[in-house]
Amino acid sequence: MYLHFYNINNGLPDEFHGGTSDWVYYWNGKSKDDIDNNEKKLGNFKLINLFVGANNSGKSRFLRGLIKSNENCLHISNKEENLTSISGRLDVKHHFTQKSITGPSQMKLSKFYTKVKRGSPYFELPSNYSNYEDVFLSVKEEIENSKIDLEKILVPARRKPIEYKIEFLELMLELQKEILFVKKNSTGKKVYIPILRSIHKNEYLKEGHLKETIKKNYGIGEDVFTGLEIFRRVHSLKTTGAENRAKIRKFEDFLSENFFNSKEVEITSNSETDELMFSVDGIEHSIYDIGDGIQSLIVLLFPIFMAYENDWFLLKNLKSTYIRAYKEYLFEHC
Repeated sequence: MYLHFYNINNGLPDEFHGGTSDWVYYWNGKSKDDIDNNEKKLGNFKLINLFVGANNSGKSRFLRGLIKSNENCLHISNKEENLTSISGRLDVKHHFTQKSITGPSQMKLSKFYTKVKRGSPYFELPSNYSNYEDVFLSVKEEIENSKIDLEKILVPARRKPIEYKIEFLELMLELQKEILFVKKNSTGKKVYIPILRSIHKNEYLKEGHLKETIKKNYGIGEDVFTGLEIFRRVHSLKTTGAENRAKIRKFEDFLSENFFNSKEVEITSNSETDELMFSVDGIEHSIYDIGDGIQSLIVLLFPIFMAYENDWFLLKNLKSTYIRAYKEYLFEHC
């Protein structure tokens, strides 16, 4: 996956502003055209991405900028070229090939272009794909018929228009693949897990304290997971249906298999004392009495196990000792 950043009307967050000609601070500078087009791209991203660099090199700033970037500033693509640029290439080819496409295919393509040009291809095409499926079916049929026609023509000059038409139609199928990629992988919820986090909720450290600190310091007021909300989340998930209970059970099984030699693990919430409880083979402990390493793992992994498809997690200061746990879970279950 590639990320495309657009500084439309200075809409990018402050974390990505580095100057008038270099407004994405981490950018290495590809070409002047990229700057003039007011767009930068970064990739290729995988399911798990680790950002490694010297102190003060911008890792944390990048994560904060990423969670603040809205859909107008941040687009995704399967390859370096995205929906907008593929649509631009289609416009050029369409001008030279529209006369060579006749019949029902020509009518469908004309309607397709009329609809697409009314809005942004990145937002228009994936959200309304069901309206265009018949267009792409028609394109596939037209390609097959055009290739049959091409085999019958021997004179090079007479082959050119059909070859141009096939190139255009194959680009349409490339556009279809990109539409389906964006439709399937569009960003869900983005969750920021900062270095300022804890599982030790008490009368001195309440759920809103860390969030308000992060909001004041970094301007991130929503979608921040500090760990203090785990007590409330566990209580809610265990009392709101089988699907939610299954998520908790899956998390408990993961901890059991990877860190407790397959002993039975259970996480519960004690509503009388407002404490999160951790049980191993029936022996119950307050969450504060288990190791600091396991506490950290619970804080970091809990929101991922409770996530929905296409959610993004931006983790600040992920220690090397926890990377194995992330990889094992994500590659096995995602």
